[in-house]
Amino acid sequence: MAGSRNVLTWPFSQTSIWNQPIGSGAVYVSAGFQPAANTGVDEDWWITTTDSDPITNVYNPYSWDQRCGSGTTWNSTTYFPASLIIPDAQPPNTPNNASAILQPDGRTIQQYEPTTRCVSGGPLFGYQATTEDIYGDGIYGGHFGSGLSSIGGTIRVGELQPSAGAIHHALKLEAWAQLYYYYSAAEPGFRWPADVADDYAPSQYHGTNPALTEGSLLAIPPAVSVGSLGLATDAGRKIAQALQDYGGYIVDDTAWNDFGICTETNPTASVRAQFFADYGYQIDAGGTPFFADINTIFTVLEVVNNNGPSSIGGGGTPLVPLAPAVAP
Repeated sequence: MAGSRNVLTWPFSQTSIWNQPIGSGAVYVSAGFQPAANTGVDEDWWITTTDSDPITNVYNPYSWDQRCGSGTTWNSTTYFPASLIIPDAQPPNTPNNASAILQPDGRTIQQYEPTTRCVSGGPLFGYQATTEDIYGDGIYGGHFGSGLSSIGGTIRVGELQPSAGAIHHALKLEAWAQLYYYYSAAEPGFRWPADVADDYAPSQYHGTNPALTEGSLLAIPPAVSVGSLGLATDAGRKIAQALQDYGGYIVDDTAWNDFGICTETNPTASVRAQFFADYGYQIDAGGTPFFADINTIFTVLEVVNNNGPSSIGGGGTPLVPLAPAVAP
């Protein structure tokens, strides 16, 4: 792909899993998804910092349902905007809030989940994940169901707007683990590039398809015409084309009968807000044209079963050009 790219909005190396297209050598097996009762988004926080932002203490969350609290364990420090609030959970709403915080050096990304900051100027709460280089492969991060990145594969602000072009990276996907994700002693709920599954995987992953676990790469096979799917929204068509060109990695459990896609929120904008402004309804509302589109898309996804470190996207000739290279 000719030209250049802004590493802040299109991060990681040309050979990162998030930037590698599906290849002509991809071997597909059925994923077996059926329409879900709900569709939604898992919002990833992207925060850039400067030397003028204070160094902030980060503590492990008090609990999953109440993240802010005293007496928790300190784990790190990060630069963080003094006035930025990330609200606490309000059960039953307990968002993952995976975060990627770019440090003032312009390349170090510190990652946390479930990121929360209840008081302006106060401490940050979230378990610390892998620190990555924005110019590196960026595989790992704060989606703790899989160990995968907090920002790689995230649909970025602006990418679903009607005026935007195609999405040029892989996506991050989620489904109901209890129904779909496979677990056995030989296949312990995850596969490369994931390096972990949920701690409840042995008891709650009841899927019957050994190919479908945390870390599975899913795609719309090239033999399927995106135009033939009858998608009603421009946003749905952009997502479908990205899933055919680059695919999407399973990174977490929605924990109910729901399909999820990861989208960006930041201190000034979010995909959620842009979607509402463009379409006039919430991105996770049921019974909408976009809800129908997401269900249609998931039901035609298949697992790229030969995805691996030496055959990212299945190997062979990439279906679309590689991302432009970037130099620090």
